[in-house]
Amino acid sequence: MKKIKTFGLLVIFVFFSACGYKSIYSEDRGSFKINEIKFEGERALNNITNKRFQKYFLPINLQSDLERKEFSLNINSSSTRNILTRNSAGKVGMFELIITLDVKTFSNGELLLEKSFSAKNIYNNESNKFALSQYEKIMKKELLNKLIDEMINYINNI
Repeated sequence: MKKIKTFGLLVIFVFFSACGYKSIYSEDRGSFKINEIKFEGERALNNITNKRFQKYFLPINLQSDLERKEFSLNINSSSTRNILTRNSAGKVGMFELIITLDVKTFSNGELLLEKSFSAKNIYNNESNKFALSQYEKIMKKELLNKLIDEMINYINNI
């Protein structure tokens, strides 16, 4: 019985250690390098975006950096909160949060691409305004991280 358990654990260990799992964004910096980013728009969104792009600035391996394409980015970020519904008393029932990133990609000083990334979320109003503002902050971060992932994949495929 003990041999079967040991064999089973060994098989499970070999299976999971050789399954090929690799984190997408942790080690691979992609096939591009960023020389400069210019930000416009909301400061909080720009700070998060800048932190996510830091690993594309720093060279890890000089040999691999020679093969990477170099880009400069102009990013204009904005967020809007719209009222979607009101009840009969005029109180807000639902909000819509929209995050937009307008990106201009330059290579050697020439404009290559201009693309807009956008994401939205619809949520209910709450009587506790502190909880509502905390929820909005969390949603902004999640939507922005989703847009940054899309932007990185898009730039990686240029």
